Amino acid sequence: MTELAFARLINSLATLSLVAAAMIALWRWRSLGPAYRLIGLAMVVLALTDLVMYVLARHHIPNLIVNELSLPLSATLLLLGLRNLLTDRRERVLLGGFLVCFLIGWVIGIVQGSPGRTFDRVADPVHGLLIISAAALVLLRRVARQRGSVLGQPWFWVCTGLMLNYGSRAILFPLSELYRDSRPDLLVLFFSLSAAKDILGNFLIGRALWLPAASRPSGGSTFLPVS
Repeated sequence: MTELAFARLINSLATLSLVAAAMIALWRWRSLGPAYRLIGLAMVVLALTDLVMYVLARHHIPNLIVNELSLPLSATLLLLGLRNLLTDRRERVLLGGFLVCFLIGWVIGIVQGSPGRTFDRVADPVHGLLIISAAALVLLRRVARQRGSVLGQPWFWVCTGLMLNYGSRAILFPLSELYRDSRPDLLVLFFSLSAAKDILGNFLIGRALWLPAASRPSGGSTFLPVS
């Protein structure tokens, strides 16, 4: 199997893992808590985006616009879901402010930039860093206040999965832009690594949505008293 064929295979598996996480969200929709409904809905949007882009690519139809349109929607759903997992009002306001700034910046970037270049070089990495930062904030704050094991908590797996998924947007995608023309072999490697990481991240998010604790409004955590 050639490197390109392997990259296509693992990318298809990444899409299937995303579809599986979306199906879990839909299957458990009625029992999910508010935060996990938002995150699950974001997985559905991302899965539909991947499927539509795949179909368009198969028919040699430009598909970048699909990703550009779905990016602010999925980011909004994910950040609102993560915001609902925070218990400190100031942190929730801060995360909401980041979301507003990102959406304003995204609109300005799309209007001012040339099609495709702005999205690939600016919006996608910034989007990735924003999701990673929000997930890390939720993870650190809730671990610090958690009593008992975190392994049974859906927020732990959601945040870990999101940081894995969006790491490629923040790191690998900018690198791929640098080597797009000069090193196509590295480009294939970057996308293979990204797809492999997405498979694991989607599995962790799907696991989180499947956990019974995801049905509780607070995510099922038992917090230490706040002094």
